[in-house]
Formats: sequence, C-alpha cells, structure tokens
Amino acid sequence: PNGPRCACGEPGHWEALASGTALGALARERAAAGTAPSVLARAGGDVEAVQGHQVTEAAQVGADDAVALLREFAGRVAVGLAGLANILDPELIVVAGGIVAAAGELLLEPLQREVADRIEAPDHRPAISVVGAALGERCGEIGRAHV
Repeated sequence: PNGPRCACGEPGHWEALASGTALGALARERAAAGTAPSVLARAGGDVEAVQGHQVTEAAQVGADDAVALLREFAGRVAVGLAGLANILDPELIVVAGGIVAAAGELLLEPLQREVADRIEAPDHRPAISVVGAALGERCGEIGRAHV
C-alpha cells in the first residue's frame, strides 16, 4: 500500500517495480547516489536522462554497476513471479518485453535464481524454469494479431 505509484496512479502495483519504466527509475536512483557511473555516463551525465535501456547496454559490455542493477531488478521481478508460482504451481514461466529481449541471460539467469530462492516448499515441488519468450519483445502484439 505504501509502494511507489504505478503508471495507473495506484500505489504498490508490481508494475511499478518490475517494468522497463521501473528499471529506469531504479537506475536514476542509483545514478543520483553515485553507484551507477557506467549507466550515468551512457546518459551523458544527466541523472534525469537515465533509462532502463542504458542499464542493459552497460551490462552487456560488463559494467559491474549495471550488472548489479539488473540483479537487483531481477529480485524485484522475482517477488511477483514467485508469488504467482506459489499459487499456480507452473512448470514454466515465460517472460517477455523489451528488457528481456535486450538483456537476455544477463537478466534471465539472476531471475531464475531469484524465483527459485522465493518458492515455498521447494523440496516438494519440481523446479520451475524461467525463460524468455521465443517471439521476443513483440510476442504480445503477435498474439493479439492471432486472436
């Protein structure tokens, strides 16, 4: 209830913590605190210009601060995915979107680990795989076109 405001205006929605917009906000916070220098450099030194894609770009070239940001972001995404998995008990979770398409395994690997760490009674369930969508960031549009 006291979480950050979602784009819809309501506080505490998962979207406010686990979207591309949320990654940009997290990166701006870290850049302002001085802990994301590679990301800030990609934004021309302007904290307000920092966006999520700059995090993935910096992580792809091995910038430790950007890799750490993606890991932190994966933890935020995993909270929601694990909550759903604890209720629905899926065998597979498929994630999509621009961040997944751009970051690939840099996001999927820590996301898989973070989800596994948050599953209730993991010794009594089969492991859940977390994978990127085969159709990439446009899979939602492609799916809507087929309906």
